[in-house]
Amino acid sequence: MDTQEREWMHDLRNAANAVGISVTLGRRLVADGDHVRALEALDRAEVALVRIRDLLRGSAHRPAEPPRE
Repeated sequence: MDTQEREWMHDLRNAANAVGISVTLGRRLVADGDHVRALEALDRAEVALVRIRDLLRGSAHRPAEPPRE
């Protein structure tokens, strides 16, 4: 695996971890009744999913944009 492939895999793993952490946090916040912060956590998960999509499409040079309200 060359340097570019390793960087791509690293970026993909980071984004996947961000999704997992954000969703887990979102669930805990919902359970605690903190819906505003839960939505913020889910927004971060959505941004990370956009990053994953861009990486898989080969358009990773574009920064992920936060979801629109």
